Amino acid sequence: MQLTRITLLATTVLAATVLGNTVIAHADDTTDGKTTTRANFTVNPGTLSLVSVPTEINFESATLDQLLATKTPSLAMDAKTSVNPTIVVQDYRGTGSEWNLKANVSSFKNGSSTVEGTMTLAGTADLANTDAVSTFNGGTIGSGDSLVWSAKEANTNGIDQATETLGSGTQLDLTNKEGLQNGTYKGTMTWTLANDQSSAVSQG
Repeated sequence: MQLTRITLLATTVLAATVLGNTVIAHADDTTDGKTTTRANFTVNPGTLSLVSVPTEINFESATLDQLLATKTPSLAMDAKTSVNPTIVVQDYRGTGSEWNLKANVSSFKNGSSTVEGTMTLAGTADLANTDAVSTFNGGTIGSGDSLVWSAKEANTNGIDQATETLGSGTQLDLTNKEGLQNGTYKGTMTWTLANDQSSAVSQG
């Protein structure tokens, strides 16, 4: 919550005539003039927030023989079954603020079977401080943190929010298919939003 403090300082000047021990003020004794009042307010910085990340990203299904026939099979995101495939970053800390958003993806497990993969994030981005909508490319995400988005690209400039919606071009590449079997493989993405190496907000 932003806090606003308002301070008013006022001074009044009155011309007077002194007669002996008595002060007598008459309308005719005052002079026309101007006096000033200072009016101030303080804007406290807001916060950097990772408001939304995708709830669930589902990829298209394939048969076992199709996956085994390709060295590094690619599976496109299924937009119909994916849940809230949206990234929203808010930054109200003040003009010129920087941030970066990173993510990693775990192994994918199906019973006793575990396979590895990398994800490529792509879609459309509604940039802050402009009416423009641009193509979003979040790069390749593996088991280690990878840069997904930054203040420079999103153009939040410390005074707005930016939204990115995953869509066409988002895919999963299986890099290790050893022990691949029928069934549903599940993994987890972890997101980290930070303005420096010592401050982060994570969602996993």
